Amino acid sequence: MATIYSVTNFVGTKSFDDTSAWTGAVVPGTADTVYIRGIRTTINMSSFPAWTGTKTITVASTSGFPFSGTFYTGTDRGQKVKIDYTGTTGTTFTGCTIDTSYFLWEVNNTPTYNIHGGNIFNGAYVHFTPIIEVNNITVSSGNIIIENGGYLKIHNNGVFGFQQYLAVRDGTLEATGNATINFEYNNLVSNSGTSSKLYGENYYLSQILIEGNENRLNTTLTAPAAVGDGKITVANASNFQVNDYILVKHPNLDILRVDDGFRTTYGVPVLDDNGTYVTSSNSLTIMDEAFNVAGVSGNDIYLSRMNSIDVKVLATTGNSNVIITDSTRLQAGDKIVVNNQVRTITNVQDYDYLLRDYDFTQAATTLADWTTDTNRSAYFANFSKSSIPVSGSAYALTQWGTTSYQHIFVKDMMRQEVKVEAWISNYRNVSSGTSDGGELGVCIHADPVMDYDRGHDSFGRTYFSMDGDNNRFRLLQRAMGNDSNSRLTTAGITFNGLHKYTLDCRKGEIKGYIDDEFLCSSVMRSGGYFGRVGLFCTAQNSFTCLRFKVYAAAQQITLDSGVTCAADDIVYETGVEFFHRTGDIVVKQASNVEDALGHANLAYCYGGAAEYRADQVYPYMWNAKANTTTDYNRSTDGSFYNITVYTILYGCFGVYCNTYLRNIWQQHINIVTFRSLP
Repeated sequence: MATIYSVTNFVGTKSFDDTSAWTGAVVPGTADTVYIRGIRTTINMSSFPAWTGTKTITVASTSGFPFSGTFYTGTDRGQKVKIDYTGTTGTTFTGCTIDTSYFLWEVNNTPTYNIHGGNIFNGAYVHFTPIIEVNNITVSSGNIIIENGGYLKIHNNGVFGFQQYLAVRDGTLEATGNATINFEYNNLVSNSGTSSKLYGENYYLSQILIEGNENRLNTTLTAPAAVGDGKITVANASNFQVNDYILVKHPNLDILRVDDGFRTTYGVPVLDDNGTYVTSSNSLTIMDEAFNVAGVSGNDIYLSRMNSIDVKVLATTGNSNVIITDSTRLQAGDKIVVNNQVRTITNVQDYDYLLRDYDFTQAATTLADWTTDTNRSAYFANFSKSSIPVSGSAYALTQWGTTSYQHIFVKDMMRQEVKVEAWISNYRNVSSGTSDGGELGVCIHADPVMDYDRGHDSFGRTYFSMDGDNNRFRLLQRAMGNDSNSRLTTAGITFNGLHKYTLDCRKGEIKGYIDDEFLCSSVMRSGGYFGRVGLFCTAQNSFTCLRFKVYAAAQQITLDSGVTCAADDIVYETGVEFFHRTGDIVVKQASNVEDALGHANLAYCYGGAAEYRADQVYPYMWNAKANTTTDYNRSTDGSFYNITVYTILYGCFGVYCNTYLRNIWQQHINIVTFRSLP
């Protein structure tokens, strides 16, 4: 095994298989350790900001650098900058100007973390960077170390293989287009084996740039998206559809993302994306952002925030008042989109949306929706539509008999946030002819499994009741036991006679009312329960129910202008959270999967690695190469074993065997970047 060094003083690019690129005129082979180098010196003067015009820069030495040309260095804000110069002395570069077409470094010392400001500090690396390229050729070598400003560029169907490791120190590895990097070390027959690894060491100006072809559906913004916008306008919205996951991202992922929020909390001004200094705690320099698609119209894509509040329309009460299923989360000031209409909520209030109204005083009302199958539970017995008059009514739902406990539920309704109202009267026991004072009331959250059990002790349901024998009312939460237990006489309520019972569960609280008078409440236990609604009684009590109503605990939202919508339309929470520029990229991350067998066109990016054949994983950037069948930790699907970035300050990043690589980038102060762009 030989150690081979690249020539460091040529200007421009040389091919990896060009003998003139290597000292000794020997092209490296698979058994060689290869050093790809440029020339490195360091800044030897006090730190300084960007400048206009020309400047002389003092360094440790200019030995080996061309008499005029270009060098690269970096700022204390983690950005690599390009400097052109017209002359040298032994320790200075003269006539230095900033090449802002490479990176916009400018005089800007406020805020501290604006990436375009900052200083070049004393001791910063200075690189002269000749480039070794793998351009439409296939080469392989042993171990690779890129340092001192060295640059290895793999592109244009170039294939580059290495054995144990490819280490990037203070240099650059670039793989673009149809580049392939083969991890070739295959002597892995046990857990103790060492695999091929690509890693960036903790050097200043260590740069890994990976740009694979983007096979997924993508487009670009044709107009900027401001904070709060409910849609983006793109070059081509064809084949984007509702429920797609999309990513809006800056085209240059090697630009450092910085959150300035912690700084502005302390009043340090931050330059926002509109060029204004602000002290808002939300200011960010650059930020990618993910969304769900709420709708598409022409080339406008309407947005739903990722993990946002999406609710259904129940009804409208005017073109600017919409009743929605959610009862708690939307607030005045929130932005929503419904049917590709973006609106702002101006007011929110609770709303009881009527779901069922059983008027048992009417002859036509039946028990068709109720559980009455006594083969399923004996506790369903003795309920019937009766002509026994109560309070002047000719009909009522009546429970009669001598069984000590009975219940009945609406069988096709399972709800958590719900309100029930029941007009109930105790009644004389048919067998004894006496007026019974046993417990009776309404229940919610009833578990159907408890149909076979009494369940009135709240293990199977939440209920609110009056108990004449014990002179009390009770509110018991499912699986919680007795939460509220108070005297009826204290509340000034008489048990006998017709009363309206109300049990209301919403916003994390359960409340009980008699005749619309609030009596008691219980904070809903963590998680809450879904279940059925109904009636029950105990202690051989008989009762009649004149009417039973069920409401959804909903919200009425008032909008800043009218919308066109109908029941079951979806209301999405919307609003861009970070500024996005014209030209930013929009990529479909995944689609709503309806038929897992119909995803032949990978351009539409259907979710799930299992849905892709082994030869069509995207973006195609790496594959494993093995010469035997005994290699350890190698996936049979052709994915590579390991890619790792090591840094002292920031830990490490790894993608391992059996894991597909897509859109991976990792940013450090030493500019280590993984990316996959169109």
